[in-house]
Amino acid sequence: MFGKVLSFNVDADIYTQPLYVSSYIMSDGKAHNVVLAATAHNTVYAFDADGNNPASGYLWRKSLLGTGETWVSSTDVATDDISPDIGVCWHARH
Repeated sequence: MFGKVLSFNVDADIYTQPLYVSSYIMSDGKAHNVVLAATAHNTVYAFDADGNNPASGYLWRKSLLGTGETWVSSTDVATDDISPDIGVCWHARH
């Protein structure tokens, strides 16, 4: 049976496929079942898939943006397929 089990707060929409990793040893030395998700604001989050997250709501998060950088807006690339922000889910074709 499939259905929504948990939900987590993030800084923007998620258009990418979340990644599940079982029994991952985190920095606390404990094994966690982890869900990794990347947002349209270029932030990657790690969540405990069993819901055992700290008060922050996630195990860790990491921005992929450098100082002074920002995510891509749909208006920057003239698309309305993904809107308003695109972030790490956008792939430019050359």
